[in-house]
Amino acid sequence: MVAYGLQAQLVAKTFWTFSVWEDQASLDAFARSDPHRHITAQLKAHMGTTRFRFVEVDGSDLPWSWAQVVASLHDD
Repeated sequence: MVAYGLQAQLVAKTFWTFSVWEDQASLDAFARSDPHRHITAQLKAHMGTTRFRFVEVDGSDLPWSWAQVVASLHDD
């Protein structure tokens, strides 16, 4: 992982994460490994719908602000 951010609305139980990985293979390996795999399996029953958005970013464009992260969710 190159970078990570978390934003939360605790009362609404809503969380956003932003992570930057060197490549898709690195992200996939992390998602399949423990403790991540074990924790997400336990939390699944307590979570609502999860949505993922993948965006390619040049390292020279980092770090991103939360405004940039939110804007990327609306780019199509």
